[in-house]
Amino acid sequence: WDNNTPTAAVNNKTLDVDYVRIWSGTKSGSVPVSTTRLADGTVLFGTDYTPYSGNANPAVTISDGGTGLTLCRDGWTKFPLNYTVTPNTVLEFTVNSAAPGEILAIGLEDDDNNANNKRLFQLAGTQNWTNSWQDYRHYVAQTGPKTYTVPLGTFYTGPMPSLAFANDSDSGAPVYSAYSQVKVHEADLLAVNFTAAEGYANGTLQGQPGAAPAWQLVSGS
Repeated sequence: WDNNTPTAAVNNKTLDVDYVRIWSGTKSGSVPVSTTRLADGTVLFGTDYTPYSGNANPAVTISDGGTGLTLCRDGWTKFPLNYTVTPNTVLEFTVNSAAPGEILAIGLEDDDNNANNKRLFQLAGTQNWTNSWQDYRHYVAQTGPKTYTVPLGTFYTGPMPSLAFANDSDSGAPVYSAYSQVKVHEADLLAVNFTAAEGYANGTLQGQPGAAPAWQLVSGS
């Protein structure tokens, strides 16, 4: 399934199956030719992906009508997705990996060079990739799907022609990652009254909920 040909090393080996899940529903068998972004920000992956930054190609599987993406084997890849990142741009996705390898990362990219600017966010891996953002490096392998919401605009802005993935394993160790529910969109802004009773005064937020989101000064003083 991942383009590897089994050798005699698998002879007389056993495989333990933990569980089998069976479900019903409608599943699309078609794969989009072109990567597109829907009105709500949902990314539909197409077959127009290319190698990223000259690294080896992973085995790419696109499923569920383009909403699901699986990468296995050592390699980096990118999908065309022209989007201008603003201070309010958000990247959402769900990741699942049983074997993240050395680097498991995702991000929007403005060119084909992974070493000139920090663009990708490392989620997991045995290698500390210093040229990636480490703020979300807390995915634990074999724990199931985990959903992330990354405020891209607080890390970088500008035109980004690609959505890139790192699936790195130079050592040859097994590597696997699955992505779903990938979205790129603008976050909703929350209006706040700038008064002493409710808002920002004397260096602190007044009368705001305890689980308030990250605040940004967009106008005024």
